[in-house]
Amino acid sequence: MSSVNTWPGNGNASSEVIEPISEYIGHFTPGRKVRTDSGLCELWTAWDIAPIHPERYSSHVEGWYHERIMIMQCLGDGVCLTRGQQHLGDAYDRFVQIGFMISGTITTTQRETVSTITAGSVITLVLDEPFESKTGDGTDAILCFVPRGYFESRGINTDLMAGSVMHDVDLVPVVRNMVAWALELQREGDASQKRFIERSFMELFALVAERFSEGFTLMDDASLSMRRRVLDTIESDFADPGLSAQTVAKKLGLSRRQLYRLFEGRDASLAKLIRDRRLDHSEELMRHRGEMTIAGVASASGFQSADQFTRVFRQRHAASPSKFKSRFQS
Repeated sequence: MSSVNTWPGNGNASSEVIEPISEYIGHFTPGRKVRTDSGLCELWTAWDIAPIHPERYSSHVEGWYHERIMIMQCLGDGVCLTRGQQHLGDAYDRFVQIGFMISGTITTTQRETVSTITAGSVITLVLDEPFESKTGDGTDAILCFVPRGYFESRGINTDLMAGSVMHDVDLVPVVRNMVAWALELQREGDASQKRFIERSFMELFALVAERFSEGFTLMDDASLSMRRRVLDTIESDFADPGLSAQTVAKKLGLSRRQLYRLFEGRDASLAKLIRDRRLDHSEELMRHRGEMTIAGVASASGFQSADQFTRVFRQRHAASPSKFKSRFQS
């Protein structure tokens, strides 16, 4: 089976069809739990992939696709993923991968540039060149595969998308909510909105790509060192419900203005980092400590109450902690 699609706004530009990949993505439609090293390797064929901790690996992967794009939501423990020279030349070469970070961390190397992103950030990779990615435990990422031809037809130079990163992207929650809606319709067997959903996604992806040229920031060595100290303090103290931007500043001897400059002028950025680290920890507990109550998870993660925890958790996942927890119960 084959077909040719034309890109919106460029009737003369034809696409390569995605049939060689859609069958593979279909393995994750609906969602699929992966709990073993061998099971993980069997499912991912376009990359070499291995869990960081094979003895306790657990993940949940769910895919969505239509005529032009493919989307995968991957939630679980850390993996090391490599697309090497031996993988190139397959159907994925025609695509750009855009990763939207919901939680956790991803460190990626492409063209000898090493980049690390956390919640709220976006990373792009070109799939006709080698790259390596390493995810942390508890990473929740939305991976979107978009044909390079679509971006090129919009006047976007995809060569600049190799290993590129943009932080604090306000469209990440929009993409997360749209993916949640698309997956819910898919689970219900409703395909009537797929074409509309795909067009909406493609417009969003083009908007993100157009913003990339504005998304880079430069920091001197002293600022980077101090920012690392701030992040280390969050890492060591996040379970303390009293941790806040004010207490971090006091502990490190910084003024409010210095913190403001460190985090790119957004006063809420530090509070968001603290909240995201608490959420990351809560997700790890729910994935591996099924016996814990929601209230216990909230307390162990630094939230002041189960109600507060549930509220901010819903903001990230558009789902309750109980529903999240159920995905990893046998």
